[in-house]
Amino acid sequence: MPTPSQTQSSAHASVLLRTRLSDLDCGARLFLWAFRSCALGCQPSACLPPIFDHYFGAAGPDILRHILVMAQGLGQFGQRKIHLNLPRSDRLSRDEASLLKALSAAQLGREAGLTAQLHWLAAGAPIATVAQASCIVAGGFTAAGLVLPRLDLAA
Repeated sequence: MPTPSQTQSSAHASVLLRTRLSDLDCGARLFLWAFRSCALGCQPSACLPPIFDHYFGAAGPDILRHILVMAQGLGQFGQRKIHLNLPRSDRLSRDEASLLKALSAAQLGREAGLTAQLHWLAAGAPIATVAQASCIVAGGFTAAGLVLPRLDLAA
């Protein structure tokens, strides 16, 4: 019979992937670092604005604000808890992979893919403000030349 700690570890492992953040490109790492920071602290950390200014120029603050809108929208109106890792963690959860898939679909103009990922993340109908913010963030990343990967990740 498994001990409580083994059961907890097994359950936690089911939301983590073998793919690491360090396996992904700069755009994916930048987005997840910002999303994690916004979701966990509800304010972008002090080091994010200069980095977003570097990658996105004058659009940096707007892109960062829309990532905050995504995090707050899912947190306030989503019907389930989203599994995130700490901002500096190299681990990637299934929910974080879904966030990247949603933005990739938005970059490719695949509304059905965006809707499907947001439906999964919200555990219900996609939240309009989150969908709109996702499209703005995806457009900003595209304009900066940061194409987010289409993920087919191993569990």
